[in-house]
Amino acid sequence: IEVFKGMELASLDLSDCDELTGNIDVFKGMELTSLKLQNCRQLTGHLSSEMFVQLLEGKASFLKGCGITVTMPSAETLSQASPDIIDRIQAIKEVNLSGMNNLAGDIEVFKGM
Repeated sequence: IEVFKGMELASLDLSDCDELTGNIDVFKGMELTSLKLQNCRQLTGHLSSEMFVQLLEGKASFLKGCGITVTMPSAETLSQASPDIIDRIQAIKEVNLSGMNNLAGDIEVFKGM
């Protein structure tokens, strides 16, 4: 999946690419509006701090229903994020994760927000 890193993509359908490996973090910073990963069982979905902030800001809605479970970073990982990421997290006033039925992780990450 690393081959897609840095590409300017709006939509990507990799459904049924069951031999594809890697972490969806390669999509961070992309302006994807649609990402389909159904049956891509070898992909991992551990979100980087940056991609998690994009999700909270409503800029990573392509992760909703993308076909794999995505795991939130731990509270410890977020506490070690860059000052820019921490500032962005602290600036968030409202989060809408409705329809995000493929999100996994510990809700402790939201403590103190």
